[in-house]
Amino acid sequence: MSDFFIEPKISSLLKTTRKPSLLDIDFVGTGGAFDFREKNSSMVLKTNSGSILVDCGSTVYSSLCEKKIIDDIDYIFITHCHEDHIGSLSTLVFHKFFSTKKPVKIECLPSVKEKIEIYLKDVCGHIGDFENSFSINSNEGTLYKDLNAIIYKIDTTGFHFKDIYSSGFVFNFRKDKKDFFVLYSGDINVPFTEIIKNQYNSLYNSIIQNPENVFVFHDATIKCSFPNYPHFDIKKSELITKVFRNFFVYHISKQDADFFMDDYNKKNFKFNKIAKKIDDELAKKTLLTNDDKVKEVLSNQAKKIKLDIADDLDAFGCEIKFVETFNGSFKIQQKNIF
Repeated sequence: MSDFFIEPKISSLLKTTRKPSLLDIDFVGTGGAFDFREKNSSMVLKTNSGSILVDCGSTVYSSLCEKKIIDDIDYIFITHCHEDHIGSLSTLVFHKFFSTKKPVKIECLPSVKEKIEIYLKDVCGHIGDFENSFSINSNEGTLYKDLNAIIYKIDTTGFHFKDIYSSGFVFNFRKDKKDFFVLYSGDINVPFTEIIKNQYNSLYNSIIQNPENVFVFHDATIKCSFPNYPHFDIKKSELITKVFRNFFVYHISKQDADFFMDDYNKKNFKFNKIAKKIDDELAKKTLLTNDDKVKEVLSNQAKKIKLDIADDLDAFGCEIKFVETFNGSFKIQQKNIF
């Protein structure tokens, strides 16, 4: 049973009784490097203790200014050094330095730290009087007391482009001695949860204890051609959703999302009609025998037929939720609070 739930922010605002949120999630962009309407993928996590920005692509600085939340940012977590993930990082660092005189706290993997330092110092001129405009922390599995969270940096190097250092993040929050997790994949072409399972087994064991309290935000695409191929194929979502039901995808244009959902609904409507006929036929045959072994054989045959039909139709066995559908704004709340 889940202790926490997520809902679109607009929904909670319309309710007369508002539950206090434990975490606000705002996507300032949901698109890829070539999706200018959706802007570069970037997420802000806002707690009562502080705010975290994940990635700072070319369009992010202006979006933060438009939303008037730029001064709220306490940390910037960087997944990798493509322009749609660090393109306005220097501008944001300069902005924060001039407005607060405090260094921007950047978080990343050790391998990414080296690249960011070169980018900010040698390319963008954060030297001399501006040398202290940022600090970079590359420790892993760190307890952030000021955020009341443990944050894990998951090395995903090789799962986006072969030679690009990259990471995703696991944000572990606790309320009333109960944990909930927010998983952010970054740009990868395999299930993020499988990387955690295979490479961070003890962390995965903590996450899997209560999958209903895990909220997965995953990079995705519906195309297998340039410039989309290094990203996660949305048709493989079932590999994640069969365990983690709170699954949302980003880094995909609204046009592609609408096309996918239309195709998804048509195929699944057709599959469900055929599956019902198979189930009805199975029920009839099952009534003709009292032999449990025969019933099991019939049931397995029906399952295989449905799987084969699903493959033929290219139908999907999971619900796909697009970040754009919810206007990119969510609240995570506790179920037992009224």
